[in-house]
Order: sequence, then structure tokens, then C-alpha cells
Amino acid sequence: MTCFATTCDGLDPIATHCVDDAVTIDDATVEGRIIRLRYSAECRAAWAQLWFGKPGDKAWVRAEDDDGNTVAKRIITVRPGDENSVYTLMVNDKDLRAHACVELPPDSNTACTFYY
Repeated sequence: MTCFATTCDGLDPIATHCVDDAVTIDDATVEGRIIRLRYSAECRAAWAQLWFGKPGDKAWVRAEDDDGNTVAKRIITVRPGDENSVYTLMVNDKDLRAHACVELPPDSNTACTFYY
């Protein structure tokens, strides 16, 4: 791995090889889209992966402290031509908790994973 915890924040999970040991912690489904919270124990980092997204859908991963304050949030919007799956950059998950969400336009229908 090329990063750990805070040094992974904002980086790509594939480029850093954090994806190599990643597991899906939880997933949620809304209108055929599947949002997954992905986690690397080696990197102590998390990210969101969205399957079957449509242009305009927004996926994000959010890390928060014990008091519920947002420490980091990474968002990706599905663009025309994005194929099947998109993912966010990572957030530090050491001593924090994270969850992943997808928001669908135009009515902002949202689905989220549990916190981990």
C-alpha cells in the first residue's frame, strides 16, 4: 500500500493499491442503483462505489468523528458515458466512522449504507 489513514484522504483506491485488500462493508439499493461502502484495513480508508448509476446521480462517502462532525466527504457525479460503476476518492477511516450514499435527481431520493 502506498498510504495509510490520513495520507490516503483524497487519493484513488486503485492507484494506491488500497483496493487490493478491500471488502464491501455494506450496501444499499434505490431504484436499481447499488451504493457500497468499501473499506481497506491495510490503508484504514473507505470509499463509495456506485453500481448501475445514471447521469446526474451523486455518490459520496462521508467520514465523521464520535460527535457526528463531518471530517471528510468525497463526492462523484455520474457523467454520460460512465460505464456501470463509479467510485469516489478515499477518506481516512482511522478512529472515525464512514458511510456511503447515493442521491438521485431530480427529487433527491437517497439511499445510504450503515456507518462503519
